[in-house]
Amino acid sequence: MSAIKMVNKSTWADTLGMYHSNASFNGNNSLLDHHGRGGSGDYGVEFWFNGILIPIICLFGILGNLLNLAILTWRYNHREIDVLERGALLGLIALALSDFFFCLGMTPNVVYYDDKVDFYSKNFYYFYQLYRMYIHNVFIKISTWLTMIIATARYIAICHPLHARIFAGLSTTKAAIILTYLYWMLLYLPMLWIYQVHEIPLETGTMYVLDLGAFQTWPALKPCFTYLWAFTGYFIPIAILTFCNVNLIHALRESRKWRESSIRSNAPSGRDSNLRITLTLIALILMFLVLVSPAEILHFYEDVVEKNSFPSFWMATIGTNILQAVNFAFHFVLYCAVNVTFRRTIINGAYILLSKLRGKPAMRTLAYRRSLSGTRGANASFKSVETHV
Repeated sequence: MSAIKMVNKSTWADTLGMYHSNASFNGNNSLLDHHGRGGSGDYGVEFWFNGILIPIICLFGILGNLLNLAILTWRYNHREIDVLERGALLGLIALALSDFFFCLGMTPNVVYYDDKVDFYSKNFYYFYQLYRMYIHNVFIKISTWLTMIIATARYIAICHPLHARIFAGLSTTKAAIILTYLYWMLLYLPMLWIYQVHEIPLETGTMYVLDLGAFQTWPALKPCFTYLWAFTGYFIPIAILTFCNVNLIHALRESRKWRESSIRSNAPSGRDSNLRITLTLIALILMFLVLVSPAEILHFYEDVVEKNSFPSFWMATIGTNILQAVNFAFHFVLYCAVNVTFRRTIINGAYILLSKLRGKPAMRTLAYRRSLSGTRGANASFKSVETHV
């Protein structure tokens, strides 16, 4: 763009608003045109949802995922576990890390919830607007694939135990995690060119204006990557997750029947811990299906099927983004609600911390000692077959 010696700020902003589609975060990378809003009052609604509610959810998610990382890493390093168990824990650690970065990337919305396109310095807001779409969507897809990897490993460990050490072992899990992070960081590189920056000379300095970049202006580029991202990042993983979950639910029912028959015959079952683990993963998959699917389907529909958004589309987008944020922020709540061992570890850690703050010697709680004894009993019976959280 040719240099302009002097530009009136308000005139440039008015002109820019006539042709620029402001970008807003969504699950499938579409650019939401603000002209689809119902009126000026809707901006207040967007502020409360995008600028207040989602950042609060993500702040909770940052804390929750840090606790997940601390507990899962401690168990990975300090428990006497076999290769399959370490692989499962490593997958959950990688998932918590991805969820943490997603929540961290969303929290600036509390200040920068709107879609600003003109800047008078290259500050944090400038770079955040340029790269937030890339950051958000990369970690959404990474978390999706990691959930798929954990579910597949669990399915193989339960339904095909003879092949578990080959396809669900520690080395395989490490390779899958590294490839997942690299694959999505590279595949989403075109999103870095959503914008192009025009530098406009002013009397008081330089104005930086975000315009539609190569990713938006090349006719075949965006549709091609939209299909690629959607099918490899959602539709294929959702099919695998559904298949694994159906089989895990069936295996859970069979395990409970076997356990009930063992109790009636007074035979030791030793499967309590493993049943809780399978139930945790089933709940994790169901949570993903319910909270992430609406956003992915809605934005794929908007990008591919219907180009003109219906009047309330932007409100539906905000609603599905909230559900998506809940999925990545509330895994800690899910683990506490479903997995007794995880909950007991939290209680024991809080007790030890409180004891240290009071200057008293920390002692392991009764609940924690029970969790250790129960887990060791389960490990002794199924150490070579099943993995657990």
